[in-house]
Amino acid sequence: MTTEGSLQAGGDAAREPVSRVWIECTRSYFRGGNTGIQRVVRNVVRESSAAGLRRGVTCEPLVWAGFGAVRPRRALRVQPHWVSELRDLGLAVIGRAVSTLGRWVPVWIRNLRLAGGRGRLARLQAWCGAQLRPILHRSAGIAAFPLEFLRGRSIDLGPGDLLLLLDSSWGIAGVERLVRRARARGARIGLVVHDLIPIDQPELCSFATRSFATWLEMGLESADFVVSVSDATRVRLLQHMAEKGGGSPAVPTGVFRLGAELDLAAGQAATRPGVAKALAGDAPLYLTVGTLEPRKNHALVLEAFEALWAGGNDLRLVIAGRAGWGSEALRERLRLHPEKGRRLFVFEDLSDDELALAYERARAVVCASFAEGFGLPVVEALARRVPVFASDIPSHMEVGGKHGIYFPRHSAEALRAAIEGFEATGLPIDVQPPETFVWPDWWESTIELLDQALRLAVARPGPRPPAR
Repeated sequence: MTTEGSLQAGGDAAREPVSRVWIECTRSYFRGGNTGIQRVVRNVVRESSAAGLRRGVTCEPLVWAGFGAVRPRRALRVQPHWVSELRDLGLAVIGRAVSTLGRWVPVWIRNLRLAGGRGRLARLQAWCGAQLRPILHRSAGIAAFPLEFLRGRSIDLGPGDLLLLLDSSWGIAGVERLVRRARARGARIGLVVHDLIPIDQPELCSFATRSFATWLEMGLESADFVVSVSDATRVRLLQHMAEKGGGSPAVPTGVFRLGAELDLAAGQAATRPGVAKALAGDAPLYLTVGTLEPRKNHALVLEAFEALWAGGNDLRLVIAGRAGWGSEALRERLRLHPEKGRRLFVFEDLSDDELALAYERARAVVCASFAEGFGLPVVEALARRVPVFASDIPSHMEVGGKHGIYFPRHSAEALRAAIEGFEATGLPIDVQPPETFVWPDWWESTIELLDQALRLAVARPGPRPPAR
């Protein structure tokens, strides 16, 4: 892949070569998950040990647990760690307590409005939540750390070490301390940027990403290099860095591609009867994959298919994705939809085996997102020889290339017309068939990331800026 960066003469020739790569995976280790960044982190961590041996370095996962950095005791899983569930339980109990106490507050106090337009009680509840979340998160880390420390697994990074910030670590108390410690002791820092959506389109992001901008600034100030998951993201990052300015030397940048296979699809798990029934039948099946949240643009897909159904097209739509933030209205619309169970099917908990079967049965996959840093469903579908209809955002057009059928992200009518044309005449003449699509798997993806990291780790011009 292409590596770019404004490099100056000089460099720090005295620094030790990289011998150990530590992959930071705190959020994925504690929170679990099987979509987006969590899928990326789990697969890279799984492949990293063997990839490191291939490149002559040691690669290990690392998590920040309250007091320090530790090796995780178990492999990354889809299920959350018990300390994360403990934290969630604490937040739920406190939330219920605040809500219960709020009912005892006189109505006239609850209805008081302040300058910002919110009630006094609502502001108090928001403030309490903001103060308690980091405390509970740190408490979870404190509970986890002794389990690792007593086994002799705590880590001190130093010369010859590379700390690779791969996970979505914004909002995690202590990660900045981890970075500062590592830098102070001579370790290199690599930052992986998956997207800049919380900065560019914050209205499409949940409250949980509110600390992203601060985290990114910290990362850019500390990093020896930055690797992005697409060139579209890398270009946007360079624009952001230019807009922000600053006096630190330019940070070398690179790109690696994400893998296309579903790592948990073993082909042996039984398909649930309801899923098997939805995927059976002769009517063409269209699949859309992604968390139910505003950014994924499910409402536009549904509008396009409602128009197709009204026009007499006997197509089926399967929506696969867990419930996310801001999805209440969409979920209610789907729940009450007259086509649900007939031509519309919604699954919030498909296993990888079931998702692989859905891809296999699909006539085409629809990826309608307003914004993405990469777009895993695009390559997952094309790698399985399934045509893809994708919104015309830069990352989709990059990873799909000439194999995608693109439509304006705000036009349900354009998507309807594209699908109707596809049903009538097949692929447009300027679209290459998915059978010719070639993409790396997670092993090859991890090798690409490691090659980029090892090459860029020695490319930082001059001394690094001091840690703040």
